[in-house]
Amino acid sequence: NSKKNENDDEIDIFQTSQESSFVILRAFPDIDEITSSSLSLLALTAKSDSVRKRHLLQEDRGDRYNITLPIGIMKSSLERTKKKEHPGDCDYDNDYEEQLAAEVQRKA
Repeated sequence: NSKKNENDDEIDIFQTSQESSFVILRAFPDIDEITSSSLSLLALTAKSDSVRKRHLLQEDRGDRYNITLPIGIMKSSLERTKKKEHPGDCDYDNDYEEQLAAEVQRKA
C-alpha cells in the first residue's frame, strides 16, 4: 500500500506541474523570462508516464495540454525579437532579450 501511495504522489506531482506550467503559459505568454522557465518545467513533466497517458486520453477532447500553446508562444517570442529595432552598437537590453528569445526557442 505504501508503494501505491508513493506512485500516486508522483503522478500528482507531475500532473500538477504540467497544469501549473500551462496556467503560467496562458497567463504570461509575452514574458520570455516566465515562459522559458515554464517550458523547462513542461520538459521535465513530459517524461512522466502519467502525463503522457493523460495527453493521449485528452487528445480527442480538445486537449487542454496541447503542444500548440508552447509552439505558439515560441513563434510569438521569435516574432517579437525580429520586430524590435536593434541599434548598431551592442546594447545590453537587446542582447538580453535576444538571449531570452533564443532560450524560449530552444526549450519549446
